[in-house]
Amino acid sequence: MLNNFKKIFNKFLQFVRNFICYFIKKIKLILKKVFSFFKKILPVIFKFLVAPIFFCILFFIMPIILEKIIVVFIDKEIIKANLETSYLDFYGTILSGVFTLVGVALTIKYETAQKKVDDTITYKPILAIDGINMNINCLKREVGLGMGFSSLNSDPDREIKCEAFFEQQKSNNPKYCLYIKNKGRGETFNAVLDDFEVTGANWDDAINVHSNIGGNQYIGEVLKDEYIGIDVNLPNYLFMPEKMEGVLWYELRTNTFISYSDMFNRVRYQYCIHIVYKVIIEEFIEDPPFFYKEGFKYAKVRYELFHIMPEMKIYSKKQKKFVHEHSYIMEKLKK
Repeated sequence: MLNNFKKIFNKFLQFVRNFICYFIKKIKLILKKVFSFFKKILPVIFKFLVAPIFFCILFFIMPIILEKIIVVFIDKEIIKANLETSYLDFYGTILSGVFTLVGVALTIKYETAQKKVDDTITYKPILAIDGINMNINCLKREVGLGMGFSSLNSDPDREIKCEAFFEQQKSNNPKYCLYIKNKGRGETFNAVLDDFEVTGANWDDAINVHSNIGGNQYIGEVLKDEYIGIDVNLPNYLFMPEKMEGVLWYELRTNTFISYSDMFNRVRYQYCIHIVYKVIIEEFIEDPPFFYKEGFKYAKVRYELFHIMPEMKIYSKKQKKFVHEHSYIMEKLKK
C-alpha cells in the first residue's frame, strides 16, 4: 500500500515538474516574441512618431518657453525690460541657427547614404559565364563528382578491388571548364567557391554519386573584365539502369555556388550555376567492382552539356540567407 502511494506521489511530482517546465517554456517563448515585436516596432515609432513630435516641440514651444523665461528674469530684475526684444532676437537667432545646422546635417547624411547606394550600384561586380573550355590563362579552381566503394569486409580481395576501382574512376575523367568573367564595373571582394552539389539524376532515386570537394575554396579579388575558371571533373563510370527501352540519354543536375562581396564590402552576392548534363551510356561492364542494386549495371558513360542556368542572389540580413534579387529589392522598398 505504501509503495503504491509512493508511486502515485512520484508520478504526481513528475507531472507537476513537467507542467512547470512546460509553463516556463511557454512564458519564455511569449516574452521572446514580445521582445522581438518591440525590437522591430520601436525604431519605427521613434522615426515616425517621437522624432516629429520632438521637432514640433522645439520649433513651436521653445520660443514661448524662452519668452516666459525672459519675463521671469525681468520680474526678478535680472535683466531690464527694454532689453526683452534684444534677448528674444538673440535667442531666436541661435534657435534658427540650430535648426539650420540640423537641416544641413540631415541633408549631408541623406546625400552620403544616397552616394553609398549609387556607388554600390555603379561598381557592382557581376560574375557571369562567358564560355566553356576556352583557352584563357586565369585563376582556376576544381570541383568534381565521385562514387564511394562498397564491399563486404569478409571479401579477401577488398583492398585490391577498392584500389582498382578508384584508379578506374579517376583515370581520364571528362572535364568541362567553366570560364566566368567579371562583367561589372567593380572588383569582387573575398570571393569564395562555396559548394558544388548533385541536385538530381533522373535514372536513380537515391544516386550514389556525390561531390568530392572538401570545404570552401578561396578565390579572392576578381578585377573588372578578369576571368576565373572552374574545372568540373565527372566520373567515367556510373551504375546505370540495365534496361534502356527508348532511352537515348539521362539527365544529371548539379549546382555550383560562388559567393562574393562588392569592393566596398557592403553587399554579399551569390552566383549559382545550375547545370544539366546529358549522360550517355557507351557500354556496360560485365565485371563490376561491386554489386550496387538490382536492375543496375556498371557502365562507361560520356557527357554532353544540355543546359546552363545562372541565378544571382543577394544576402538578406533580415532573413539571414541568400535571396533572389527581386525579393531583396522588394524587402528594401518596404522599409
